[in-house]
Amino acid sequence: MMDFLHLWHFGSACPSTGNPVAAPVCVRRLDVLGSLVALGIALAGCSTNPETGVQELVFVDAEEEAAIGALAHPRILKAYGGAYGENGIDAYVVSLVQRIAASSAQPERRYTVTVLDSPVANAFSLPGDYIYVTRGLLAMANDEAELAGVLAHEMGHVNARHAAQRRTASAGTSILGALAGVFLGKTVVDGVLSQGAKGLLAGYSRAQEREADLLAVGYLAQAGYDALAVRDFLQSMSNYAAFQARQLGEAYDAGQVGWLSSHPAFGDRVTDAAGYAARAMPGAPAAERATERFHGAIDGLLYGESREDGYIRGRDFIQVEARYRFQVPQNFQLANTRDGVWAIGPDKIIVKFDVSRKEPDQEIAAYLTDEWAAALALQDVRVFEIDGLASSSARTRVRGLVTQVVAIEAAPDLVYRFLVGVPPQVGTKYDLAIADMVESFQLMSVAEAASIKSLRLRVVPVRVGVSDEDLSRRIAFGEHRLERFRLLNAVSSSAPLRVGQSVKLIVEGD
Repeated sequence: MMDFLHLWHFGSACPSTGNPVAAPVCVRRLDVLGSLVALGIALAGCSTNPETGVQELVFVDAEEEAAIGALAHPRILKAYGGAYGENGIDAYVVSLVQRIAASSAQPERRYTVTVLDSPVANAFSLPGDYIYVTRGLLAMANDEAELAGVLAHEMGHVNARHAAQRRTASAGTSILGALAGVFLGKTVVDGVLSQGAKGLLAGYSRAQEREADLLAVGYLAQAGYDALAVRDFLQSMSNYAAFQARQLGEAYDAGQVGWLSSHPAFGDRVTDAAGYAARAMPGAPAAERATERFHGAIDGLLYGESREDGYIRGRDFIQVEARYRFQVPQNFQLANTRDGVWAIGPDKIIVKFDVSRKEPDQEIAAYLTDEWAAALALQDVRVFEIDGLASSSARTRVRGLVTQVVAIEAAPDLVYRFLVGVPPQVGTKYDLAIADMVESFQLMSVAEAASIKSLRLRVVPVRVGVSDEDLSRRIAFGEHRLERFRLLNAVSSSAPLRVGQSVKLIVEGD
């Protein structure tokens, strides 16, 4: 769920030379890069990081970091659906960052904090003191201390200047290339922007992630929060990842799975965070979790997709503005992106659904064979109807997958498309389920579309005689309601709910 992604970064930790003469330029030997690079290093210089106390060699100064963040910020907003500010949630999140910052080694820093209007649980940071958290992540946290821990982790990355330390291999920029760009008049910021989206976001190293966790634990303890909240949130995310794996019929190992291959696995981070917290709060009195205040802030929060993007309801995808819907097979996981709607199934089956245009007088079969799939060797081309709409399908191979392409003519110039890829070793096991998915596509009436509402988080107290199973029946999902309720509230079957305890529900209601 939560995928910590971060912006462009240059440089590396400064090596310790033990030589007071060499220390100011932090250079032992750079024969390969030659005098040009040595000159660039001398110009860049070294500094001691106030958060870590480590002497560093960096090629991006604070002013350049600020410029990178300022130019990237609008692009981040566009990519994540803009800022989300309902019910003052943005001001609440800003207040947490301010509280954490006041207790840090750099209380004078001023962060630009944005709650992004995205259902994906995510948080990340950019150079120049930009901190982002999605409303999807707010829904997954269970108290203020957990949310503060996520924010503190991102502040740790920013304060420790991890972006300025790390070279971005995915952006294809070497130290030599960066320095040559500077000397040729191409600024660092220009270099960042020329890389596109892939160059904008790249993962931190495992060591940097651990350091950000360590800093986050310290920040929480200093700000009066329970530092174990970092561990608790990581454990919740691990539990959710295990749930998703079970839905896909896949094995899950917390010791192997993390947000990205460059991040420590959940199991490692949970264990490490618990150790950090024990050292940060030796014998400390009970620290603040602020559950009720947090629940008050998120009550009514938009959950899941917005009306404009279309809703995921269990196995159903519903686009109320364009008025259509379809249902994916059992144990398929839906994801709505700007490129289309994706479904990932067991045995690594992948489905993409999207929308396209065609010439009004073009037959649907001709569109499929001569335009959309013209470059493929198609077999078994068929023409038929789905929900009374002219449709065409064919089979082919794409990147080794047995692939089915389906085009549905919803209007003379409008086409809805399914692209289904199945590994050849799977055989025909899912053919009927895939056919049912395609045939489930249907247009909706105006009244039916209007009856479907957005999902919201609602915080309710546990009443006498009410169990978690009773409360789970109120969740607006058709499948795995009890498990989803327990994941959402970080409760287990072995720990009964307390009367008066507040819990989160997901309900319909604009």
